[in-house]
Amino acid sequence: MRGSLITFVIVIISASIGINLIRSIITIAGRGSRLDERRSAYEEVAVQNVQLTRKLIEVQTPAYIEKVAREKLGLTQPGEQVVLLPQWVHEGFSSPSAMVADDLADLPVWQQWVTLFF
Repeated sequence: MRGSLITFVIVIISASIGINLIRSIITIAGRGSRLDERRSAYEEVAVQNVQLTRKLIEVQTPAYIEKVAREKLGLTQPGEQVVLLPQWVHEGFSSPSAMVADDLADLPVWQQWVTLFF
């Protein structure tokens, strides 16, 4: 009787140790996958950081500042004159009608005729 009680206690203790060991292995495996996710997220952020650092260096150059001032703000150097061209010249068309014809080329013929008259 006493021997079977000791065997029973040893089996219970061994089972609880085995269950805890399996839980620990599962927990560690889960943390490993989270670690991989965090590592890949870190690498993405590191690449984005490098790109933003390069962009910051680029936008701080005098050439870029002048380009933005000319193109987006319409500013000029003293003594310069701004010449505004129609959109069809800027886009390389020979005339305004060529620009319209190019826009209509994707439409079916009947819609081109409707657009022409109405």
